[in-house]
Amino acid sequence: MHLLFFFIYFIIFSSTILSQTDEFGPQGSNRYLFGCNGVQGNDVAIPNSGDFFLVNSGTIEAWIYPFQIFMTGNQKVIINNGQGNQSWEIDLVGCWLQLQIYHELVAYSADADSIKPNTWTHIAVTFWGGPYYYSAQWYINGVASGPVQNKTVTMHSNIDPLIIGSDGGYSSYHDPWYGNIDEVRIWNRARTQTEIASDRFVGLGDGGGANTNQNLTSGAEYNGLVSSYTFNYNSSNVFDDISNHTGTYIGSTSSTGAVPGNPIPYNLALFCPGTTNDFIQIPDNSIWNNSFGTFEAWINILSSANDQTIIQKGNGSPDAFNFFLNTNRHLCLNIGSQSYISTGAQIPIGQWCHVAVTYRLSTGPNVVFYLNGNINSTLSIAATTMPSNSFLPRIGNRNSTLYNSPFNGYIDELRFWQNYRNVDSIKKYMYVSSKSISNPWLKAAYPFDGNLLNYGNTSGLGGTFDNGLTTKSKCRFSGYRGEGTGGPIGINLEAHPTNLNYYSNPNPFPNNFYLSAPNLTIPDNTTVYDSIMVSDFPGNLTAIDVFVGIEHTYISDLGITIIAPNGNQALLLYDRGGAGKHLLTFFNDNYILTSTTAGYNPPWSSFLKPDNAMGTFGNTPVNGKWKIKISDNQTSDVGTLIEWGLRFNASIGIRKIDEKIPNKFNLYQNYPNPFNPTTNIKFDLPKNLFVSLKIYDILGKEVANLISSELTAGSYNAEWNASQYSNGIYFYRIETGNYKETKKMLLIK
Repeated sequence: MHLLFFFIYFIIFSSTILSQTDEFGPQGSNRYLFGCNGVQGNDVAIPNSGDFFLVNSGTIEAWIYPFQIFMTGNQKVIINNGQGNQSWEIDLVGCWLQLQIYHELVAYSADADSIKPNTWTHIAVTFWGGPYYYSAQWYINGVASGPVQNKTVTMHSNIDPLIIGSDGGYSSYHDPWYGNIDEVRIWNRARTQTEIASDRFVGLGDGGGANTNQNLTSGAEYNGLVSSYTFNYNSSNVFDDISNHTGTYIGSTSSTGAVPGNPIPYNLALFCPGTTNDFIQIPDNSIWNNSFGTFEAWINILSSANDQTIIQKGNGSPDAFNFFLNTNRHLCLNIGSQSYISTGAQIPIGQWCHVAVTYRLSTGPNVVFYLNGNINSTLSIAATTMPSNSFLPRIGNRNSTLYNSPFNGYIDELRFWQNYRNVDSIKKYMYVSSKSISNPWLKAAYPFDGNLLNYGNTSGLGGTFDNGLTTKSKCRFSGYRGEGTGGPIGINLEAHPTNLNYYSNPNPFPNNFYLSAPNLTIPDNTTVYDSIMVSDFPGNLTAIDVFVGIEHTYISDLGITIIAPNGNQALLLYDRGGAGKHLLTFFNDNYILTSTTAGYNPPWSSFLKPDNAMGTFGNTPVNGKWKIKISDNQTSDVGTLIEWGLRFNASIGIRKIDEKIPNKFNLYQNYPNPFNPTTNIKFDLPKNLFVSLKIYDILGKEVANLISSELTAGSYNAEWNASQYSNGIYFYRIETGNYKETKKMLLIK
């Protein structure tokens, strides 16, 4: 019976590749539709709606991951709207995609080798000219595939459900889908190639109420979006946060965790094209009238042709506040009629930088600007008050007919804190996701991860693309820099390395880390060092996490080494990443994703196994000077070490929970079980002994070494974070003295 149980779970989970956690999504990870196994009855059903009757024009798009390409046999149905009176359907026939309208072939793709098995491919088809004659165009990975094709055919309405993964068994000439599907989107207009390419890497509309009052679809980029299915909820429902056309998983289908090479990147940002009417509006609120506060954001500017507004409130006569860059690329803050300009370093073009300004207007008045966690300039000001007005705050442009200052570039993690923050606080929180910050002073926070929701603690502050103007805002969400050029997923796409989440509860980052933000330039063919002095941590090292945030134009130029107080060294990364840019990750010996894992590309957010194991650095004392050594080994590319940090003896959350000496050995069942993604393993140790506690997969391969050290007698709890592991059965085994025991646990994402 146990063998049968193992076999069933092996069949279910063996096709799931190692998970890569993702920053956005209600479950804290990017997920996709799993379980479409080529058998009828395993699909997603969405109740019928007239919104799906795209009688005049439309665009259907999705990411597909076929397990096999069948060059003979029936067409494989990806999405179907209607059985007998079919409105439209998209299928895969061999390597070719096809669009059907009322069971008539309207258009097919032209590239025979563009759809590959076990590879994520973005597909989209646009059609227009209905209801009796249609022109259509296919796009694969954001690039037109074949010519525009034309067909005289009438689209029919129906009362059937929309089905993802089959046609509901209507036709014996159609087979159900065999593979995975993600990011299904339905539009009631024909989209352009640029729009399709630019938005394919975005999980659009995640989060309850994301499109309240058409906050998203009122913008030019997302106008006409009917439904968006991201599959990012781990439940029985398939949510559509655009129009609330919620569906149901049928049969074996479910939402499952992301994989390396999955189409949606770890982190999204806001792209502002830098023209007059392109901005985000935020509701008015009393928080904006505070006499002290802090604005911060990650920004990546693409030009300096004009002043560039980050966030502003007012109409210029005067503004309540305006946090912006001037044409000299200096940070500036206007409060009322007063203007404060940083005298520090300029903001570089084409590089992500963390910027902040904190102000205090009444007591001890001053304004302090920050760049990458360090003071950029401090200015004394005359005591004043924040002007009050009823204008709506704007992100990305100023509300003024006289002073047009649109932002041109990318913005991420824009926040307003209702307190005066110091350098340690700025440094501490600049890389951490707003979604993992619990702080009463954080009033507004916008991660821009497929929505404009506020993740601060003030209700009613969700943003909108609706600018109230005739020409709609063209601001949009972005997954990568350069995504608009089209083409398959690859190392050439530059991810936005601005924030990350540790994914543990409680989240240890940044509170349990010793951090340094040196903003240290890494020149060509040069070795640089930075250090962290630890003086308050008792005992020797048993486990370590290393956090590193580096901006670099060619990350494989670098060798990165950690040096312990006793002089022992560990090489974290050496000449890895191809032509990829940037590094933003946690290094830990227990992770299984490496810098050479296929499809797992720089900046490797958020977990990475070091090239060489760190171990215990020869059981070094924790207290002392820790160093990071970064060697640039090639010419022509430079970068900056912005921040790094260390966490000691808690990488897997091991702690002594009871000093009372138990009378016997005991290994308890993990809790919770099943679990996602963390679980606790408790054990009793009746005497001082060397303890080994390891995790194995169903094939008996060791996947994590939780404990390998001498422990004193007592009761212990070890937490295992399985964010980087696939669904399935695992075994944990303890060995200490003559006592050995193994237990089984189940990870379900």
